[in-house]
Amino acid sequence: MLLLWLGYNPGARISGFGPHAVKRTETLEYVDGSGAKRTDATEWQTGRTFWDWMTVLTVSAVIALAALLFTLSQERQQREIQDRQAKDGSVRVSV
Repeated sequence: MLLLWLGYNPGARISGFGPHAVKRTETLEYVDGSGAKRTDATEWQTGRTFWDWMTVLTVSAVIALAALLFTLSQERQQREIQDRQAKDGSVRVSV
């Protein structure tokens, strides 16, 4: 809960999860050489929703799970290779 509060309130600009200005544009138009007409435009990005948070967490969890499964598979395969090498070594010594 603390992370959610920090992401939306004080850290909204840092985390990107709160509403913030994405683009500010200032335009100056000179009319009849007598002065400038100034136009300011700001594009805002709305705050993230619960579903945005769930997407981030779900994608991260899936990547972590895939990495874990890959590591376990590699470990199992390495163990089988070591067992096979140990058996081959013991057969050669006894012959």
